[in-house]
Amino acid sequence: MRFQGLRWTAVLAAVVLLAGATDTLGWNNLSRVIGTQTMLIRQKATKEQIKVAQTRAVVYFAKLPAEKKTVLKKKKVRYIAVDTVRSKTTSPKAKKTVMIWDTQTAALVSNDVYDLEAPPTVGQTAKFDTYAAEYVGAGS
Repeated sequence: MRFQGLRWTAVLAAVVLLAGATDTLGWNNLSRVIGTQTMLIRQKATKEQIKVAQTRAVVYFAKLPAEKKTVLKKKKVRYIAVDTVRSKTTSPKAKKTVMIWDTQTAALVSNDVYDLEAPPTVGQTAKFDTYAAEYVGAGS
């Protein structure tokens, strides 16, 4: 009977410890999300932003040498981040405004535009929501 009480005490202690670890993990996740949100602002793109981003991405990908396309495939880079124009709702702190283009479907992945306070360098991969995209700038 006494052994049974010790077992339940051990189980209860394990649950308390795991709950504390989960809270810590949750806090780390929250701080990562907050850090990401301060780097970029997502909003709906205007028709002009969509048109410019689509055109720049298509032109960029069409001019891309076959070797570079092969490198992108080997690196498993499916998405590229391409500059678009600013709109009246673009954050004044934004250094660049980009949209994400899918190299496999040859289309923008969404109507979201990202205002970047600290844009990556051309050729660098960055995270935009759930997309890891190689930043190509204006594509020229």
